[in-house]
Formats: sequence, structure tokens, C-alpha cells
Amino acid sequence: VVTDAWFADSFPSWNASFAFPAHIPALDPDVIDVSQKNTADLYSEVAAYYPEHSFSQYNSYWDTVQVRYFQIMGGGDAEEWNSRMKESVGEILSTAQNFTSYISGGDRHCIITSDDLFSMETQGVRLIEWLTDLNSGTLPNPVECEDCDSE
Repeated sequence: VVTDAWFADSFPSWNASFAFPAHIPALDPDVIDVSQKNTADLYSEVAAYYPEHSFSQYNSYWDTVQVRYFQIMGGGDAEEWNSRMKESVGEILSTAQNFTSYISGGDRHCIITSDDLFSMETQGVRLIEWLTDLNSGTLPNPVECEDCDSE
């Protein structure tokens, strides 16, 4: 999640267009204006180009690292970051049939290297089981915490 101002003002100075997958017509920087794309667009276009593959995201509701970077970019508080994260995930879910997401409560940034990977449970769905389904080729349903302040 990045602020609109950061994307418009700072992203061009990163010269990141070379990293865009030019073989995907909708993301070819020689054809499209990459500054008009957002993270949801990138996920959706890559997922559309590779329909036989699965794509996913894990986020926590109050991810302290992502919130901090969002604030450094000029964004607001954790509530604003959270709202924009859920909006981005929702946009990808609505446009990419081969995308799913798991949004837990809490403020963890990375869970893969933590033992919490095996105990994390949201809406009765253990993250490790969700990932196992994803790895086996079954696209699990999206999961989002209901009472995120208490998880």
C-alpha cells in the first residue's frame, strides 16, 4: 500500500519500469504508462496472463512495518493503511479468479519464519492449512478476521 503522492512523485525516480514484465502486454512499459498502475493492477494483470497459476497475499490487520512505511510516504495512521490494504485486496479478488488472500488480526509483518505460522487461526481457518491447500493446487477461500482488535 503506497500513497498516491508517493506513487506519482517518487516512483518515477526509482526507474522501476525496467522491472515490469514487458512480455505481458497490459504491463509493457513501452506500451502503457506504468505510473497509472497500482499494486492491484499488477496482481490482476499478472494473474490474468498466468491463469493456470495461483496468486495470494498474507496480511495482518495492523502490520507495523507496512504501516510505518505508509506513514513515511506521507500516509496516515494504521486505520488508513488498513482500509487501503483491504481495498487493494478486494480489488484483486474481484478481478483475478486465481487470487486469494488471508488477512489475520494483529500487527505481524512476516509470519513464514515464525512458529506462529503453525498456530495462526482466523475465522476457524489455520494459516498452515490454508497454505497447504494453496500449495496443493486448491485455491482456498479468502479469509479475513472478524474481530481484528482481539486477534
